[in-house]
Amino acid sequence: MLRVILVDDELPALDELSYQLSKFEQIEMIAQFTDPIMALKQIEQIEPDVVFLDIEMPILNGLNLATELLEQDKSFSIVFITAYNHYALQAFEVNAVDYIVKPVRVSRLKQTVEKLQKNMENNVRHTPQLMKQMKDTVNEAADKLVVFDGENYHFIEYEEIIYIEARMKISEVVTRKGAYSTKKTMNVMEERLRSHGFFRCHRSYIINPKHIIKIMPSSSGTFQIKLNHSPLIPVSKPHTMEVKKIIERME
Repeated sequence: MLRVILVDDELPALDELSYQLSKFEQIEMIAQFTDPIMALKQIEQIEPDVVFLDIEMPILNGLNLATELLEQDKSFSIVFITAYNHYALQAFEVNAVDYIVKPVRVSRLKQTVEKLQKNMENNVRHTPQLMKQMKDTVNEAADKLVVFDGENYHFIEYEEIIYIEARMKISEVVTRKGAYSTKKTMNVMEERLRSHGFFRCHRSYIINPKHIIKIMPSSSGTFQIKLNHSPLIPVSKPHTMEVKKIIERME
């Protein structure tokens, strides 16, 4: 049996998908959410085999939610559902990820269920390499970072991030609107943001080059970087050549 969760902010669409999936004996419906934040809070405890996830949702869309879910390192598959056909379909046709355009046809849903069942039988969904490919694919499509401060979730668009600094056991995400603390490690942040042009210039700093004001040589033979709304940020020696390439692009 495939333990399935549905996430769609539109209740009629959620009910329709639930009804269609109920026709398949391989499916066990264990939870449904119209609120993506509630889904994010509870999916880790529920431990599904498959998450059917709508892409177009307010505040936190399906791509950003998928990115957060995949960081939990759980072995589940994600099936994206959307009313639009303008996303890069081929980008989602990778291994355990599938993509269905609304209105969902039973014949198309049957293909997805059969694919998921086959993957489960072959233990495909538990392969770390495939999970990493899923993460990389979805990371490139996402545009927001979700941070949780212990009480509330905050949704930060990548372009708003100026830099990230490691502080003890937390990471501080600095934007023009303020700073946010998160338990996400710097390694997780680096992996998430690398494809969006961010650069880890030091073990304690990840910067957004779009916010660079100036780059200055330091006495140690490396550089210091000044960003909008930031102190001088050091560059470690292993990253000196990368900074020189940034300088060349700025000239």
